[in-house]
Amino acid sequence: MKPSRHFSQILQWSAIAVVVAAVVTTGVLTNITLRSIEKNLPITLLTELEALELLIEDLAEVVSTAEATRMTPTPENYTQLRHKVRIVSEGVVKLRNTYVFDNLVQASAFHAVVAPAISDMKLWLEEGVSGYGPETATTLDIALSRITRAFSKARALYHDSQKIAQNIMNEQRNRLEHFLLSVNLLFLLTLVITAIMIFLIARRQVFFRRELEVQTELRRTEKTLQETEELYGKLIAAISDIVVRTDVNGRILFLNDVALRISGYQSAEVLGKNLLEFIAPEDRASAIENLKLIFDHKIDPKKYAIVMKDGKKIPFEISSDVLRRNDGSPYEIVNICRDISKRLQAEEALRESEKQYRLLVENANDAIFIAQDGKIKFPNPRTLEILGFTEEQPEEIPFINFIHPKDREMIVDLHRRRMSGKDHLPTNLSFRIINTAGREYTVQQNAVSIAWEGRPASLNFVRDITDQLNLEASLRQAQKMEAIGTLAGGIAHDFNNLLMGIQGRISLMMFGMGAAHPFFEHLTCIEDCVKNATDLTRQLLGFARGGKYEIKPTRMNDILDQSIEMFGRTRKEIQIHKNYEAHLWTVEVDQGQMHQVLLNLFVNACQAMPGGGNLHLRTENCVIHQDMHRPPELSPGNYVKISVTDTGVGMDDATKARIFEPFFTTKEMGRGTGLGLASSYGIIRNHGGWICADSNIGQGSTLSFYLPTSEKTVKPQSHVPETELKENKSILLVDDEDIIIDVGKQFLEVLGYTVFSARSGQEALDIYTREFGKIILVILDMIMPTMDGGETIQRLKAINPTVRIILSSGYSFNGQAAEIMDRGCNGFIQKPYSLNELSQTIRKALE
Repeated sequence: MKPSRHFSQILQWSAIAVVVAAVVTTGVLTNITLRSIEKNLPITLLTELEALELLIEDLAEVVSTAEATRMTPTPENYTQLRHKVRIVSEGVVKLRNTYVFDNLVQASAFHAVVAPAISDMKLWLEEGVSGYGPETATTLDIALSRITRAFSKARALYHDSQKIAQNIMNEQRNRLEHFLLSVNLLFLLTLVITAIMIFLIARRQVFFRRELEVQTELRRTEKTLQETEELYGKLIAAISDIVVRTDVNGRILFLNDVALRISGYQSAEVLGKNLLEFIAPEDRASAIENLKLIFDHKIDPKKYAIVMKDGKKIPFEISSDVLRRNDGSPYEIVNICRDISKRLQAEEALRESEKQYRLLVENANDAIFIAQDGKIKFPNPRTLEILGFTEEQPEEIPFINFIHPKDREMIVDLHRRRMSGKDHLPTNLSFRIINTAGREYTVQQNAVSIAWEGRPASLNFVRDITDQLNLEASLRQAQKMEAIGTLAGGIAHDFNNLLMGIQGRISLMMFGMGAAHPFFEHLTCIEDCVKNATDLTRQLLGFARGGKYEIKPTRMNDILDQSIEMFGRTRKEIQIHKNYEAHLWTVEVDQGQMHQVLLNLFVNACQAMPGGGNLHLRTENCVIHQDMHRPPELSPGNYVKISVTDTGVGMDDATKARIFEPFFTTKEMGRGTGLGLASSYGIIRNHGGWICADSNIGQGSTLSFYLPTSEKTVKPQSHVPETELKENKSILLVDDEDIIIDVGKQFLEVLGYTVFSARSGQEALDIYTREFGKIILVILDMIMPTMDGGETIQRLKAINPTVRIILSSGYSFNGQAAEIMDRGCNGFIQKPYSLNELSQTIRKALE
């Protein structure tokens, strides 16, 4: 082994010496060649020859410009020609100091030809020639002739220079080719020597280690192969997916037990057959195309339906990979088939669930969105609707900008605390927002902390509760007004009974008394006071939703004209403007009460314009739909809307909120009762309508009320003559108040009637049964203890179905009175009443 090692070392050093010698030789040859190139290759010749070519081009431009100037002798063309001549002149001067001028005879001749000609032309264009001016045709013709001849000679000299330069370049190219050949041979020699050295070094190393490495690698390979086979077997046995090995044509070589168990086939039934035979027909074409692609590059897993032995089709996801030999040629394909039936079912269930949740979120009446970094993300349509985005959604929506300034600090603070992970924060809170259109909403927010895209965020459910709050406020207002109305109605009822006694006594005292009597004037004053008190109680009853005495189809335009004509006579400082609907729908109202409502509205408007102003009256047909913004008391349907607008001082929100409350007034103490608009409110509500106010400080006020329409036609009014006083029949008067019995009995006796009186319903039944043939009329109180007016009427009708009854009450004609009237009453009279009112009511009932 020692001699061999010594021989290898000798060879190694010899190779190194040869490499060194080759490198030295290469250096010497390279230096000699480079010096030769440096001496004999005039690089500047090429560059300056190009400059000579440029000068020829400039000279050609001088000739063409001169010819153009001769055709069109304008000052601009002469100026341009001089400029071109100056450029060529400068180029000729530069040519004298160039390498090409000194080394090429043709270049020197070129200068000798061009320099005088261009100098002459420059002189002639500036001073003229032979007495001709510089810009004359003669001068230009002489100059053009001279420069044209010079240009032709110069061009010929330039071509000669090109040929000489080309010859020089050819000689240098030959030298360069010899240089390149030398270099190539040198490098080839170096490469061969280096390869020999590497070979010798490698051989030396292989010589000592080959045997040991071969033995070691063999043992390692055997062990790895054994371990790989064991691992492969375990993997195949443990894997829950189908494993199929095929040749490059798809013929099945191997399949694991899972494949046999799932498919139902026996091994002998499958081996040797093509895998494509077991793929469902609808997927087979796709599988064939993918099989072609798999040999070029690895493809993603594909989904196919595989037909089982029983004909059942099961969806599989198949991942395929090609096994290749060392030379890269494919020899086998490994296919991993995973049953994805349950996954597809889960995906379908997930898609259905996502669809349902998407429908839920997109159609939710609440705004649902995610807030992160002060921006709204993933908003549903309701969010965009509340915020006022009617067109395309912007990329970023800064939610904080929409919060009302007074609520912003609170909401921002809660959001920051929620994002920092604070506990025990309120999840439900109400605040105000202002959308892009400037509309203010009150919303209720339910927010929870979540992680969105890996960062803290909040999931928000926001509900618009503006209408709910308005409804609640309206409900509270209605309940308050209802309670006040009940109280006012009770007071008015008892007060009317007292007034009935006073009115009755005065009427009896004044009956037959002449105006000359000393007490007549005092009694008249007392009667006026009773009338004023009666008006006050009627306003209270009007507010308590009473007072529909005589309901009839009515044209509200006529009522407005009558009321404003009477009011306008005493209000000359008020300018009245009418805007009536020409074909206004019919309504059913008590005309007297409508006059009272309008008069109250006129007076309210007049008091708002102490210095005079404009009063606008408007009527219109109005249809209220179910989906319109409306108070809960106003049902959908057809309405007549009456609006009274003034140009007065207006009202603030606090005044508007209480304007229809009884006894509320903005006047000084003793200047008003505060019942005018309250009674108007009650009357309109009792007619099934709605009244509202719209006003701003300094912008006047508009009070509008809505009345439900009627299909009935308006009948012409007829005059009811006053009843004559003397009758000779019997009347049954029923009331639980002694003062009403006392006064009423005397009224009836004055009118000539025989009177039977009863203080309860049962007593009235007893008297009517006993005096059945004499009693032609019953005047019956509506409110009585034990047996009220309604039950008494039913029992009287049981005795005599044709009995005539007048219903009497301290309340006005409200819902209960209307119900009792529908049972068969012939008239209604409200306490307190006068002798004449009683006479007329009796006459109507007996007609």
